[in-house]
Amino acid sequence: MMIEMQKDRHIQGVPAAVDHLKSFLDPMWGLKPEAYIAHIEGSTGDAYMCKSLLGDYSTVRGLLAWFEQEDIDLLRRWALASGKLTRAMYQQCPDGVCLTSTYLMPLISNEAPLINWFARFERPFSPGSASATRIDNPRMDEFHHYNTLLALSGAWEVLTPRCVNFLSDVPAKQAAYQADSRFHIALAAGDIPSMEAALTELVDPKLMRRRSREENGFTQNLICTAAVVYAKIAWWHGFHVGVVSPWIPEEWLPIARLKDYEDPFTFMAQLDDSMPV
Repeated sequence: MMIEMQKDRHIQGVPAAVDHLKSFLDPMWGLKPEAYIAHIEGSTGDAYMCKSLLGDYSTVRGLLAWFEQEDIDLLRRWALASGKLTRAMYQQCPDGVCLTSTYLMPLISNEAPLINWFARFERPFSPGSASATRIDNPRMDEFHHYNTLLALSGAWEVLTPRCVNFLSDVPAKQAAYQADSRFHIALAAGDIPSMEAALTELVDPKLMRRRSREENGFTQNLICTAAVVYAKIAWWHGFHVGVVSPWIPEEWLPIARLKDYEDPFTFMAQLDDSMPV
């Protein structure tokens, strides 16, 4: 019954969400990729902001590829473009904020070099960054965002005690994040049933409403971003979790690299995929 209710709610919300995505492509007031590319290639504008907007454009195109056409390869191509642009932005401004949602597009792309780059990229949580003083405070959202990086990188010896300690004394304002820590503990232990139970909890309608602020203007009413990110991380580490929920598209989970890929914007061929930041 719960699954059917979730499906009904999802089906009802998708048309409006898709229309909202399409609004970002409106030629009058939506995103203007040609203008951003011209600024980058001509060095006439803010390259960082233009890359950010092109990343948004790529995300929109990718989500539409799936929710309009169910084209998984096209989704992954645009996800790869979005992830590479996000990487380029961090290379320019490495101390910026890094959220759990940051890993969504790189993980959907299934591109190992890109995912490995993000798994090694710790600068947003290092001394001197905006999040540095908050990542060890379980009352702060940054505590959980850092846990996502630890999960992606497989730092179980650091991740597990953080989550155990959090669950032993849950801050009142962070009660909605208990499922996250339960997932991470299960992931570190390779406990697939417990991972799936935590993911199921994350897509509970009441919990999703409490955490609705985590969804951006692109993913709202389409997916549960945290649950998708965690499920993809599990698959990345070889744990084939499966949860029957429209908020975690099962077709997105397998790790299958694109057979071929061409950057959608010519300037991207010059992007550096190494770590120097």
